[in-house]
Amino acid sequence: NKKVFLWAKTLPFFQNFMDNSIRETCAKLKTTRYKIGDFLMKQGEPGDCMHFIYQGSLGIIVNGHRVATLKAGSGVGDAALETGAPRNASVQAEIETCSLVLYRDDYQKIISIAKSQEKQDMLKFIQKIPFFRFWEQAKLYRMGTYLMVRRVSKDDRIFKEGDSSETFYIAMEGRLTIYALIDFKYTHRWPTGSQEWEVSETTKKVVHPLREVKPGDFFGVYGLVNKCNRITQAIADTDAVLLCINRKEFVEFFTRTDVESLLEEEGKCYPKISEVVDTLKKRDQNKTEMVKALLDAANINLSGDSTRFSSESAEIRRKRNWLSRHFPNAKRGLTPASKASTKKALTELGQRSKKSISHKKIDRDE
Repeated sequence: NKKVFLWAKTLPFFQNFMDNSIRETCAKLKTTRYKIGDFLMKQGEPGDCMHFIYQGSLGIIVNGHRVATLKAGSGVGDAALETGAPRNASVQAEIETCSLVLYRDDYQKIISIAKSQEKQDMLKFIQKIPFFRFWEQAKLYRMGTYLMVRRVSKDDRIFKEGDSSETFYIAMEGRLTIYALIDFKYTHRWPTGSQEWEVSETTKKVVHPLREVKPGDFFGVYGLVNKCNRITQAIADTDAVLLCINRKEFVEFFTRTDVESLLEEEGKCYPKISEVVDTLKKRDQNKTEMVKALLDAANINLSGDSTRFSSESAEIRRKRNWLSRHFPNAKRGLTPASKASTKKALTELGQRSKKSISHKKIDRDE
């Protein structure tokens, strides 16, 4: 049923299975219940099935010694599905346990059919991608023999900056974002006296989105070809399915012409570093202009002039403190800004100021 299917999708065993294969497997699972002390399998016996723990807890016993405990969501006995080898450990129920059993014969039939169907689905999908659209069927089929499926959940990191570049990726389902860690220089300038200014320059690491990856997009080529570590990081925005080819197979399969074309296509998807820096500068400038608009409207002086500060009301001082905390770059001078930015900033400031005053009244009453 649907509940078991959704549960099975979370298990490590099914991580690289397509949905159709998981549904077929779930339809073959047999529900078995065990009391405390019951053995699910004994060391040395022939293996003909695997158990998925739906509820309960199992103890793993090797040569008479308990060596581990498995909780709900774990699987045990998977070696039997591939080889039918004798059990290398005994498994005993520690509490009342519900197990979903998959037998070797069912598994072999499902996997054989599933692998054939999944390969066809992958090839149909790849053939729709513009880059591979005009490839010959024989070449596409050979590519299908190298492809592996990797499932990732929302917010999972596929790779990070500094990781070894070992895999070529094609997004089949879901969406991801590629980020870069960029050095961005901030220049701060504020008055320290009537005719004196202090200038400082700070370099910060800024995580900036470079590219959105959607179904049909490929990525990870640059690091593989140049044999260098990753210079970006990839994060899943949704649950996603990726088709992967490891370095060894990538080098064997793709020709020099293919690689050059892949690099060219991938390069078109990324902005130039200079463009990214300009974007960051513009974003910082917009934030600064909003602050300046607020300062103009509220007539607040953040220059550190003690004479002006002494004549300010308590409300203005609260605004000054709030601005200093939330907008540390606000000391860069005053220029006109749009009415919309001013109104938005004043509204936010007013709401925060009212909360602050309300809290203080409560404290005094207490």
